[in-house]
Amino acid sequence: MKNLLSENMLRFGTKNLSEAAQREVLLKSIMETINEHGLHSSVRRYLMEQAKEDPAWLKTAKDKLMQENSYPFLAIGILKPGVTYSTPTNMVFFKVGDSSKGSGLIGVIAKGATWKGSTSLTVAYCPMTLYYGFDLVSSSDQNFDINKLQEGNTLQELVNGTYKVNGKVVKGTASNAVWYPTTRTLICTVGGELMIMSTATDYSDEMRTSFLAIKNDRSGAPGPGGQYKG
Repeated sequence: MKNLLSENMLRFGTKNLSEAAQREVLLKSIMETINEHGLHSSVRRYLMEQAKEDPAWLKTAKDKLMQENSYPFLAIGILKPGVTYSTPTNMVFFKVGDSSKGSGLIGVIAKGATWKGSTSLTVAYCPMTLYYGFDLVSSSDQNFDINKLQEGNTLQELVNGTYKVNGKVVKGTASNAVWYPTTRTLICTVGGELMIMSTATDYSDEMRTSFLAIKNDRSGAPGPGGQYKG
């Protein structure tokens, strides 16, 4: 494989290029070599061997996602080492299965927040702030109007931590969203609660393209029985 990479490097040429340009050429060479010689399985195996164990909080979050039978299309895909993704807009998530979203758990991720790959190269994670809907209204017997999150300044105020009820700022809880890059939509777990993206635009395809080492890699099986059911 080293010889193949060397040959491709000679083909692309690296003389008189900046450091950034050389990195780009190297990546292009590596990907062409992988595609030309069908080395996807070998690369995936190598990445898995190089990956380290996730810290305890990430492992707990992964286990929560893997045990969720309502979403059997979760599968293990290997991520590119060191890759990140900048959140393009403010994102809003609701707790899965919550029949009264206006009073349930609401998660927001700020535009520009960075998603990173875990040390095991199996999931991505990003800072998220959590709110309960009943904290966002003036009376406990009212439900928060979730339509407010799609209009006006409410969402931005939640992201900024400046949303007020009765003149007092409502404090959210800092957490981390953890997402499998092989899910069809942005489904993540936060503090043990499964949450799904609720805004009009879903960035799962864009994020998968950024994170997955092998396009559309859905090999492996996190679910019970070890069978991928995609």
